[in-house]
Amino acid sequence: YSSIITSKPAHRWNEVAAAADLWLGLRRGVEAPNSFRTAVRSLVAAFAERTQLSVDDEPADGAWCGAVLNTENLFPGGIARIALFFLCDSSLSEHNRAGLLRVRDRAGEYAMLGLVLWDAEYAVEDIEKLRHELRPAQQELVIASRDQFIRILEAPDPAKAFQSMVFRQTRIRSPFVSGGPVPDRMFFGRDAEIGQVVEQMRAHRSCIILGGQMIGKTSILQRLKRVTLPHMNLRAIYHSAEVTPTEESFHAAPILDWSPSPPPSAPRTFGELLAHPPEDVVLLLDETDIWVPSDRRNNWRLFGKFRGLNHDRRIRFVLAGNREVLHLIACKEGPLGHFDTTIRLGLLEKDAVRSLVLRPFELLDVELLNAEKIIDQIYRVTGAHPNLVQRLCRRLVDLMNQQLSRQLTVDIVSQVSNSRDFLKDDFRLVFWEGATAL
Repeated sequence: YSSIITSKPAHRWNEVAAAADLWLGLRRGVEAPNSFRTAVRSLVAAFAERTQLSVDDEPADGAWCGAVLNTENLFPGGIARIALFFLCDSSLSEHNRAGLLRVRDRAGEYAMLGLVLWDAEYAVEDIEKLRHELRPAQQELVIASRDQFIRILEAPDPAKAFQSMVFRQTRIRSPFVSGGPVPDRMFFGRDAEIGQVVEQMRAHRSCIILGGQMIGKTSILQRLKRVTLPHMNLRAIYHSAEVTPTEESFHAAPILDWSPSPPPSAPRTFGELLAHPPEDVVLLLDETDIWVPSDRRNNWRLFGKFRGLNHDRRIRFVLAGNREVLHLIACKEGPLGHFDTTIRLGLLEKDAVRSLVLRPFELLDVELLNAEKIIDQIYRVTGAHPNLVQRLCRRLVDLMNQQLSRQLTVDIVSQVSNSRDFLKDDFRLVFWEGATAL
């Protein structure tokens, strides 16, 4: 009762009694496993409602009862599921730890295990033994006392309070992406370029996105597919020429990924799509440089088909290319040399770099000491290249984890940016091996 009243003094007595009954139900169920499980379900249901998380599973075994929470939208570092467990016993004995490992294995894959100390304080050495036993599965342990759990339930923002408790007890899980397209939560900047694509789509025209390797072409195409084009009531299909390096293999390839959904009687292959395109389809084609040499030998049969379909307003295209496509445009060679619009993808603006650094670290509960100096330093060191910013920030997370710290300083940025690993494996790869903006 005192914990509930302390956490929110303005409670009326009937509200205090209702909140306390959730915990008293656990105590009443100690001698009856089914009653204990019912009490745990009630408490977890209240917790899930307050934090706006869904419950994926409710594993139980012997003295243990738990719930697996879907936390994918709460944590930016890929913590998709957290399992909370309650023990119907006062001892974290070897027998009870073995029981927890059994019930854990039945709960599927998740990165963290939360142990709720609802009626006892377990011995420190027993908790450390449990941490050691979880290590082979690369699972981390979060301990929540009854008072902490109550404070989360009664907090103005329970989800944020839960997030902070988890962050304080675990290593930082990096959301930064060093290879491949970035997810929506890590997509910053490029508003002008996406705006240009939108203009072309509204006018029923096509465009080419030009940029060096790792500059963000695939991320933009994926963003167009997932978010921008569906909001325009257009159906988008993404495809990379890396998967089908020849015209024949492209025509035969099945269409597997319509966004948001396929139309009625949808074409099954890209060949069928080009022959009988449905209305309002945008074809997003990545790595189109791969097709240039063979299509040149075939008298531009494939790209000519694209241009004809675009001219007849039957399909809109967004093509992404690098040096081969740039050469065609510069020399006005072939169908791509006379395409509607070319959008050049360059380095990020400083505001985009600021967002790319600050927002993920804020979500991770990392404190930036002298944030503007840190942003200036990252902007200068990376040259505002998006992939290099991600790579540097990923290394910053690694160093903070080694130091068991959630504080980022200018000295840490200097230490990482001057390290041999960063200069050799990241900076050289991005800037010295042809991965710059065109």
